[in-house]
Amino acid sequence: MQSLEKISVAFTLLALVGLSLWLDATFDPSDAPREATTQPKGEDYYIEGVRISGRDENGIRFLLTAQRQHRDAENDPAILERPQLTQFDEQHGERKTTAENGEIKADGSELTLTGNVRIVQKQTTDRPNTVTDTKRLTIRLASKG
Repeated sequence: MQSLEKISVAFTLLALVGLSLWLDATFDPSDAPREATTQPKGEDYYIEGVRISGRDENGIRFLLTAQRQHRDAENDPAILERPQLTQFDEQHGERKTTAENGEIKADGSELTLTGNVRIVQKQTTDRPNTVTDTKRLTIRLASKG
């Protein structure tokens, strides 16, 4: 009777070892489907060829374009690559501002441009054409309220 129990235990252990080897051989985790990634890790979203239009806090129409816009988290500022801001001011003429990078506050109230910022103010009847270069520029796009 004791030898029958030993044989049963040995057979059960052998069956478990065989089953684990079979599972290991048939299930390869590298074949498991993975989530597709279309954007770099950490980004909440991104847009290629973005165009944003509106009015600033003084009512001046603007068009903001950029090669790419992304944001890392919901309440973080939107990051712009190669932004260009065109302001259409009837009183002072058209003004174009370009930069290497930019940020828009999460609430859309401010645009900050950095890296080789260039402001070109077109000539009007009472003002000459002007070009201004700077490292950083902040523009209030809209009231926070």
